Amino acid sequence: MLQGAFESDDHLSLKSPHDGSGRLYALVKTSLNDSHAPSGDPQMLFLALGDGGTWSSYPVWTIADHVTRPLLLLVPSRNEALVFASSPCCAGGVVYEKTTSLTAPAFAPGLGTPFVHTPRIST
Repeated sequence: MLQGAFESDDHLSLKSPHDGSGRLYALVKTSLNDSHAPSGDPQMLFLALGDGGTWSSYPVWTIADHVTRPLLLLVPSRNEALVFASSPCCAGGVVYEKTTSLTAPAFAPGLGTPFVHTPRIST
């Protein structure tokens, strides 16, 4: 799946469509922001387990988007995945949503559509 320094974090949302297909999808946070990687590098990735046990990876949000707390929902009846994350990390803010096809995943750049807005918490 993902290999290398800073490629994984402990934020993960894993789903299966429960249709007997054996398909598996994940929304994962990298730790590339901790490595001083360029701001355009991926912060969140959508992973899809394909036929033959091969994983494919699709960037969803970049380090510049400052996202955290991934959540993945599948809507098999519409052949869609909904992905959510909050920004700015880590003191309240906005939960953003993006949608993609399960058969041809692709995500537009940027934060996406605001889904929930919460007051900023002072630390």
